[in-house]
Amino acid sequence: MKKLLLLTITLPFSAQAINFEDIRFWAGSGTNRAAVVIDFNDGQTPRSYVWGYRWNGSARGEDALRTIVQADPLLDAVIDQFSFGASLNTASYLPQSGGGYRHSRAQDFGPAGLYWSYWTATQVNPNWAFSNSGMSDRVLNDGDIDGWAMSDPNFSGVPPTSPVPAVPEPAVVIALGSGLAAVLRRRPC
Repeated sequence: MKKLLLLTITLPFSAQAINFEDIRFWAGSGTNRAAVVIDFNDGQTPRSYVWGYRWNGSARGEDALRTIVQADPLLDAVIDQFSFGASLNTASYLPQSGGGYRHSRAQDFGPAGLYWSYWTATQVNPNWAFSNSGMSDRVLNDGDIDGWAMSDPNFSGVPPTSPVPAVPEPAVVIALGSGLAAVLRRRPC
């Protein structure tokens, strides 16, 4: 009788496609930079987007997500507060390029059992790791990458896929450009 030896090779899921120089939508200000990826895992293409977050001092994953949601009029999120911290409940993104994405833990949790899983990586180590803490407890460092992915019903997290840059709405770009022009006009020569 022959014995079959089965080897399981686990390849790390990588966030290496995230180049901070390619991020087009930045929220916040400061010298530190982090990226936030939201992957809707809904079969549409693209289904995963990336935003940038800037800050000085200390910041947490929750700060990054809330700041980005506040800055991008095309992105909406419901963040629930629990005794252990904040958790993403619903996210929707409606890019002008067509299509739209919306997932709600409350809506999708039922028979499908879907939930938002939280992942972390860095530019130095781009392999996604299921977060050991929630976004309220995660202290960000320059170069960190946070990822949210709609995951499967068996509570086995699905890491985010390679994202495309979220694009600022034209009105946001115009407002930012007007603000920059006003600052440059006031600047002494």
